[in-house]
Amino acid sequence: MPARPDLGAAFVVHTRSLTETGALVGNRVSLRLRTRTNKDPNGWVMPTYAIVWRRVPGPSGQRNGTTPVAQIPMQYECYGPDMRTADLLARTLLAELFPDPPVSQGFKAANCAVFDMQEMGSPAQLQESETDLPRVVGTLLVRYLERPV
Repeated sequence: MPARPDLGAAFVVHTRSLTETGALVGNRVSLRLRTRTNKDPNGWVMPTYAIVWRRVPGPSGQRNGTTPVAQIPMQYECYGPDMRTADLLARTLLAELFPDPPVSQGFKAANCAVFDMQEMGSPAQLQESETDLPRVVGTLLVRYLERPV
């Protein structure tokens, strides 16, 4: 039996594959902030470009009992050496996720098929509370297939 779809891992893999965003972040895309510590000696030396994806509570949308399509919010946190570069990373990410002219937003990765995404409000510039790192945070509403692909 194939592994269950992993939406978080799908976004990590897809983000790393984006041309301009991938060039900025390299392998610094994860489901948690990986700063270098004694517990994580392979963590990232910050501040630098990095993206963290998180599933967050929010509207799940309606679905009938036979269609295995789920809808869930995914939060992105774009880090940079300063607020200007964190904002640049967020704008670069969004430009690749929502290109102009519009094209299909769907992708497959980590046994997961994402159908489409939409922004939920505007990104906000914040300082990370525990580390004081500059970041831009936003949320996408994502529809994906709950069955493995």
